[in-house]
Amino acid sequence: MWLASLVMFSFGTRWGYWCARRAGWFVWTFMPRLRNTALRNVDMCLPDLPQEERTRIARKSFDHVAYVFFEFVLIPKNLGGDKWKQVCTLDESMAPYFDFVKQGKAPLTAAAHHGSWEMGVHVNGMSGVKQAALIRPGDLPIVDRWMRALRKFSNVHTIEKEGGLREMLRCVKDGMPVLGLFDQYGGDTGYEYPFFGIPTRWQADLFKVFLRRGMKMCVCKTVREGDSFKFRYSLVAIKEFPEGTELGEVVKFYADAIEKIIRDHPEQYFWLHRRFKDRRKGAKDRYKDGGKRVNAQEREALVA
Repeated sequence: MWLASLVMFSFGTRWGYWCARRAGWFVWTFMPRLRNTALRNVDMCLPDLPQEERTRIARKSFDHVAYVFFEFVLIPKNLGGDKWKQVCTLDESMAPYFDFVKQGKAPLTAAAHHGSWEMGVHVNGMSGVKQAALIRPGDLPIVDRWMRALRKFSNVHTIEKEGGLREMLRCVKDGMPVLGLFDQYGGDTGYEYPFFGIPTRWQADLFKVFLRRGMKMCVCKTVREGDSFKFRYSLVAIKEFPEGTELGEVVKFYADAIEKIIRDHPEQYFWLHRRFKDRRKGAKDRYKDGGKRVNAQEREALVA
């Protein structure tokens, strides 16, 4: 896939993105489990939209996933130094974020699986921000090496999610912003809080660590402009939480921020993940009969 993407984009990004859309169509057509998961997620989260629009959003999200994969390849190949300025506009809202980082403090910088989040990370790195990121090793060694190389190219110090607490605290002490995506299912013991009005579990353990001394949290987004290799990087929300803040207040701040991001550009969200699964005994299977579309009334029964 990596070699294929290099060949595709050697003819220009327009040709490469055309190929990415073909890949999105292929997965949408021939992988019904993923298609049904995306449709069920969109039906549950955006029930007020017409069904035709919900279908369009789910379908376009498959193209988006293909775009993100190809962008992983394009960033180290094409965007060394200041070349990112040719494809990414830095919104004026980012000024408070960079000012805070230059003070030597370490904000927890959060995003979601939305837009081209790797582009935002790369812009930080090329702007002189030393940063650390929590990662889960890739299932395939070749993919893991490739992702680590991309992080290094973007001036990111990687920290293993498992057993990396001490190293992360050292990075915080050194003033490095810690990056993370915390919008996927948080496990059976994760913090419970609604997302789009649906009770679900959140990955909130890192929030607890930062709250021991108080923390400043920033939520950013990098939105792709249409079907092209053009982006806009902006700050969505920023807030300081004093020591002793309740965990629920932080989760609410983060959940509200990324929900706003998703509502603004729903087709650029990763809807393929079973975000609302619940493995507790007696819990409803919200993805049962995934091929069946859900109307507003049926959605309320699933959410209850």
